[in-house]
Amino acid sequence: MGSNMTVGELGRVLLTLRGYQWVLGTTGDPYALLLRAEGGDPHALGRRVRERGDLYQSITTAWVTADHAFATAALADPRLAPRPVRSPGEPDDLPGDGDPMPWEIPPLYRAFPMDAAYLDGERADHERLLDAAAPLLGTEALERHLPEAAAICERTLKTSPPEFDLMTGYARPVAAALTAAVLGLPPERHDRFAALCAGTAGALDATFVPPHLRVARELTASVSALRELLAEFVDAERRVADRAGALAAGCFTAVVGTEALANLICNALALLFERAELWERLHDDPGAAARVVEETLRFDPPIRMQRLYAPEDLQVAGRDLATGSELVVLVRAANRDPAAFTEPDVFDIGRHGPEAESPPLHLGPHGCPDGRLIAPLLRAGATVAVQALSTLLPAVHPAGPRLHRLRAPATGGTLRFPVAA
Repeated sequence: MGSNMTVGELGRVLLTLRGYQWVLGTTGDPYALLLRAEGGDPHALGRRVRERGDLYQSITTAWVTADHAFATAALADPRLAPRPVRSPGEPDDLPGDGDPMPWEIPPLYRAFPMDAAYLDGERADHERLLDAAAPLLGTEALERHLPEAAAICERTLKTSPPEFDLMTGYARPVAAALTAAVLGLPPERHDRFAALCAGTAGALDATFVPPHLRVARELTASVSALRELLAEFVDAERRVADRAGALAAGCFTAVVGTEALANLICNALALLFERAELWERLHDDPGAAARVVEETLRFDPPIRMQRLYAPEDLQVAGRDLATGSELVVLVRAANRDPAAFTEPDVFDIGRHGPEAESPPLHLGPHGCPDGRLIAPLLRAGATVAVQALSTLLPAVHPAGPRLHRLRAPATGGTLRFPVAA
């Protein structure tokens, strides 16, 4: 992950792009405000996007949708690609001395590429990752790890003090330990793996919002070290038929899957803490944890938006997109679309039965391979983590406000979540 820029040049680009995004937010454009992520109600902004129709062009130039039907069609369209199409005349470098204007500097995806973490690969490449990762990350493979996942949760909770941070003291350690085990890393490398995964927190957000230079450098270093760690295992594992595919799948799962799992655990537990009757229900019906996780994936998913690009002029659900157009699907907002869900703003774990309404948009189940790669891990890991906490610490409750990372529009990442048992 990197570009041809010096550290100083990269810092100038990131700072200029951050300033430009802030200015665009002053216009009141709802998507621009979501990117700023500096207060305000994201659900209200999602409603404002939906009020503008099934698709609207933001002042940022991106086409944005919070319409469930259009979003479903877009995510299912194999012609739309995760990798951006280069625009004619797009700059590669800074234009010399002086303060550049926003249109004179490279776009974020070129100035700070995330290709080392496989966040913007071609759709066909990600389809190949699914095949390479199936023996480790498929639903059947993960079922074999459920007892180990439960043991990880139990060990973590038994060493927790009476007051602890739910994110850093439970969700993230559990997510990292489970992911390391699933990927087959030896136990002596788990601590190193967990530390590097923590260093990549915010990688997905950095594809939408320019990070501070310090954060960008930490992301770069952590992703590079994570690739080296996983490459050691892939090289040693002679059964791996597709080395490149296995390494790519492992990196993507480590960078995106570990943090998404940790945030999903926190999101689900935060919703349960607000509903005492559901928390009590878990004590009598541990199987309800799976339905809690499924509804959390609709109501407050750990990946809130997805971005696709039109590689050519095409039409999606009756709307024209020109070559190079950026299409942003607001996943969480689309899951609150009243045209698709009854009482969409109500957290209802009973809505996912055999006669369920429209399927929620989460984890890219409609053809976005990235999500399908990590979906089984997230569902299984979060379900076990919720069950374990409700069983072993039934009296646990919030001990302070839950804090989120600043400018994290794609994940809404949890920073701190103090609880007491």
